[in-house]
Amino acid sequence: MEHPARNLLFGLMLAALGSAQEFAISPRFAEGGAMREGLVAARLSVQGAFEDTGRWGYYDRRGREIIPPRYDEADEFCGGFAWVNLGGQWGAINRAGKMVIKPSGERVRRFSEGMAAVQTANKWGFVNAAGRPVNPGKFEEVRDFKGGLARVRDGEKWGLIDRGGQFVVPPVFDMAWDLVEGWAVVKQEGKFGFVNSNNFYIPVQFDDLGDFHEGLAMAKMFSRNATYKDKIKWGFIDERGNFAIPATYEEVGPFREGLARVRQEGLWTFIDHHARNLLPPAFDDAKDFSGGLAAVKCGGKWGFVNAKCKIVCKPAYDEAEPLLGGGAVVRTNRKGLLKTWSWGLVNAEGKEIVSPRYDEISTNGTEGYWRFREGSKWGLLDRSGKTVVAAKYAALDEVCEGLAKVEKGGMVGYLALPNAKQDPRAAPEKSDGAPSVPPKAGGPSNR
Repeated sequence: MEHPARNLLFGLMLAALGSAQEFAISPRFAEGGAMREGLVAARLSVQGAFEDTGRWGYYDRRGREIIPPRYDEADEFCGGFAWVNLGGQWGAINRAGKMVIKPSGERVRRFSEGMAAVQTANKWGFVNAAGRPVNPGKFEEVRDFKGGLARVRDGEKWGLIDRGGQFVVPPVFDMAWDLVEGWAVVKQEGKFGFVNSNNFYIPVQFDDLGDFHEGLAMAKMFSRNATYKDKIKWGFIDERGNFAIPATYEEVGPFREGLARVRQEGLWTFIDHHARNLLPPAFDDAKDFSGGLAAVKCGGKWGFVNAKCKIVCKPAYDEAEPLLGGGAVVRTNRKGLLKTWSWGLVNAEGKEIVSPRYDEISTNGTEGYWRFREGSKWGLLDRSGKTVVAAKYAALDEVCEGLAKVEKGGMVGYLALPNAKQDPRAAPEKSDGAPSVPPKAGGPSNR
């Protein structure tokens, strides 16, 4: 028997789902990137005699042209600037489209802490937000500024420079890593130590080190006098370089949310900052805490414990990965000749909210949305596991500022999502009916 009221309700639900995925920017662009700082770089397709001659420009979230398409390549805005390519050379423009750093670099990286790396004649230097070069074409390799310093390779050795281009840590190390909690791991002649922005050292004496997290760093020491079984052990050092938690563990993970995973006698447990076990070693494997959950493995299956190390989701999955912001992606192995996975979601309380049934779920959710795949098509789930965009797009990128970049019919467009997060610099929400564009993913990178 038909139920008109029920059918009407079902129709309204479908309409609501459809409204959650209306195009803010119609799919009409050949290429595009993510919405950043209220603008998106995109390229229209213009077919020439032998190739597509379309240029890159910038558009607002309603698809209105803000900076005309005149660039060979264009990158996303970062810190008020975007790199653009003209004739094989990279320069930087501001949000008004004014060229504030003239095109001269062969390769560039996005601005980080007001500085951007630029390569000329196979050597690297930096440029600041005012367009002033800092150590142009001086270094063999450079990395982005983190915590006020950037690591650079001068000849064969690594050091750290400040924003003025001066060495704060001289180039004497075989390798150096980024500052984390004010400290950078350095390596010299096979041993590891730390250095900070004040050029204060924790001696290069450890067999391995991890970054500082919550005031403690993983450290491995080799003991010549111990038995073979106990020769190499892990512990945690403080900022004076002393073992705050003795090196008695076979393996450890960094402190996250007040707890660190450690392995003793082949089994894992979790300890606090005072080295207190929250429970006896009991797990075959364990992962770091994230969003109040940690994945643990027992009997070949993965489940979850909470911050009190209480099991909130019994081990039942073949793989599990906690998500930033809470919850986790879980997988089960489908039976058959080929190893394929079914993917699902668990919430921050450890409750299964999406049973493993999708072909893939992204572990890198943004703005409360996760991409999922059914067959060759992509859609979006929200934090509760509800489908907000049906799996019907050939490609779907991570959500940025409330817009999801999708590919439909070979062209790129953007879907507007509920509770969109807009950059305060975005143009007023006034649609003129013009479709909009996404930015190119092939421009400069911080990687």
